[in-house]
This record gives sequence, structure tokens and C-alpha cells, in this order.
Amino acid sequence: MNASVPLDEAIPWTRELPRNIFVSDSIETDGSFLLHTFASQVLRTPGGDHSLYWLTGKPVTDKQIATAMKKIGCDAAAVYLRNATSTDSPKGPLQIISLITEMTTKLLEAGDSSFDPEVFLKDVYKQIKTWVTSKASETTSCCWLVMDDVSSLASILKDEVLVFQFIDSLFALVTRSKNIGLVVRCSTEQDQTLLKQAHVDEAQDRTGWLGAGGFAQKQESKQLLRTLVPWERTIDSMDIVVDVVPLSSGYSREAHGRLVFTENPGGRGWAQTSKKHSSSATSAPKSSPWNKFVINYCLQEGGVRAIRLRETTSKG
Repeated sequence: MNASVPLDEAIPWTRELPRNIFVSDSIETDGSFLLHTFASQVLRTPGGDHSLYWLTGKPVTDKQIATAMKKIGCDAAAVYLRNATSTDSPKGPLQIISLITEMTTKLLEAGDSSFDPEVFLKDVYKQIKTWVTSKASETTSCCWLVMDDVSSLASILKDEVLVFQFIDSLFALVTRSKNIGLVVRCSTEQDQTLLKQAHVDEAQDRTGWLGAGGFAQKQESKQLLRTLVPWERTIDSMDIVVDVVPLSSGYSREAHGRLVFTENPGGRGWAQTSKKHSSSATSAPKSSPWNKFVINYCLQEGGVRAIRLRETTSKG
């Protein structure tokens, strides 16, 4: 597959299999487009009863998220936008909750001194649990829960431990359900910075200054990056990890970045051998103890294009 194809045709997992998926990105390579693409793929199932519950921790509204999905051809997002103007309209397969909007509303109602982040997240968890319970009893098709930008949520609440416990509770909740998949996106800015530094030849590095302690400050900053452990590294209850990273050669007209799909050796993988699901993941590599699937992506006005580069298999 040397020619570019729509990204939803290159994603190695299938919407029919509930999996825990961890998407890591950075400021330079925002991975929101991957979530938009996959959500549109889930909701585009003809004649299916798939549904998607989207929660976002970044400062955007639900309409902004729906608009972004509508631009890439998601009909369910267009329906959501029409229904958003009427409180009497029945709920569709797509539900979007902006946690920052809800948090702002509670702050205005109760005041800053009365706002408790733990109580707030417990209320959100109860809403999610109600949705998961209803979907587990109503349908046999796989439904998906999307938790977008938990790094921003932790920064706004100023409590990384609390947000980690919240995410860990979501993993436990969906794992008990046979037909619910979970996608979590967070920032791994520090690890991507270390990755860039690993490719820099120290002997040829002339950035920064020497005087006024510039060189010492630079070395100390690098050491701090290596020793400081971001809380996002402790999230480990996933089946699939997707790294959204920049190209080592920089941006080009054909590609804006790279997606690295990796199966967690302790997870359930991204495919299964039954014939029932084999047709919906034709472009995916066969499952193994450790798969890696690499593609370049190009962001375009009407969607995202992908160029598959390689797949690797390891039993190490």
C-alpha cells in the first residue's frame, strides 16, 4: 500500500472489537484528528446500533467537536448539531460532554470555594456508568467511550492523582463490559522531547548560550527531563498504544507526521482470527505477541490520508 488511502481504512483495529486504546501526542502533533476519524468510522456503520460517548477535558465546546467531525463527513455529528438547538429532540448515537463547560457551570453556580474536583469527577463517573450499563443491556454491537485530553483535565483540576484514579476507574468499568471499547488521549510532551534529543548529536549541538550559566542550565534541564516521571506514564491498562509523532525530516507536502500503532504485549491485541471480523480489518497486520504498525499521515480539508510504511513483529 504505497499510495495514500483514507485514514479510517488504514487503522489496524476494528470498531467491532472492544479494546482499550491509548493515544499519546504532543503540542507539535495533536492527535485529535485520529479520534475524530475513528469516531466517524464507528458511527458510519450502516444499519448498526453503534453509539459513542465522547468526553473532552480540553477547553472546547461539544459543538466544536461535532463540527470537526461533520467536516470529515460524519452524518451523526450533523444530526447532533441539529438536535443541539432543541432540548426535546431524542438523543442520537453520538453524545458529547465538555467537562470544562460543565465545570464552569458548577463554578458559576456554587462559587470557587464550594467546587470539589473529586465530587465533580465522581458525578461524571456516575453518568458514564449509567451509559455503559444501558448500552450493555440494549445492544450486542460494540459501543465506544472516548476520553479526550486527560492531560489538560489534570492541569485544569490541578490534581494528577485524582485524574489518574478517574481514568483507572474507567478502564475497570469498560473491562467488565463485553461490548464497550475505550479510547484515552493524553499528552506525552516530555517523552517526545527526549526522543528528539536522542537524535541530536551533542558534539554538533550549538543551541543556547555558554555565558551566565547557559551551558549548565541546558544540561540541568536535560537531566530533569530524564528523571522527572510524568503521571501519564503510569497509565498501563491498555491493549493498543498509538504514538502521534513528528517526522524526523520535518513536515512535507505529502506527510505531516507519523502514527505508530503498537500492541501492548500484555493486552488483547487489535484483531482476532474469527471470520466474523476479518473483513473489517483487511489492511491490518496479523495479530502476534507484539505488533507494530507504522503509517505517515497527511491532514487535508476533507479528512486525513495515510501511507502505510511497514509492520514489524517481535516476540521479545
